[in-house]
Amino acid sequence: MIIILADLGSIRAFRVVANVNQTEVRPVLKEMEVAALPEPPQRLGETVSDQAGRFRSDGSPGAVSGEAHGLALEQERRCIVDLADAINSLVKSEGVEKWALAAPQPINARLVEALDSEVCDRLAQNLKTNLGKQSVLEIQERFDLRDRLSL
Repeated sequence: MIIILADLGSIRAFRVVANVNQTEVRPVLKEMEVAALPEPPQRLGETVSDQAGRFRSDGSPGAVSGEAHGLALEQERRCIVDLADAINSLVKSEGVEKWALAAPQPINARLVEALDSEVCDRLAQNLKTNLGKQSVLEIQERFDLRDRLSL
């Protein structure tokens, strides 16, 4: 089983492995190397070529034609598609039967919807929260790993 933590522009993945000590076998997380996602543009000027104030206006305040309406939503949509592609590749290359996801509430449903159907069918647990900057121990506590060693 693998656990994937995703946020706009970042992804972390962990393999669930058995930690055998003298008295018991417990699941632990081992972080995997994941290819970096494309960097989203940081400034509007990196995406559009027009300078501020260069759009034609009809003279009334706030009435500017040619503004980049919906640009932020389009950038977010592209980031979600990039995340879904990375998750699809990772789950397929690992060949796991089940996997778990943690992604923030605002993007979670759209991310799951963008996944391939065969990858989505293998999704065993989906947390609608951002765990990307949490420690491994905190991540391990959030997922129910007791019965996951055989997956």
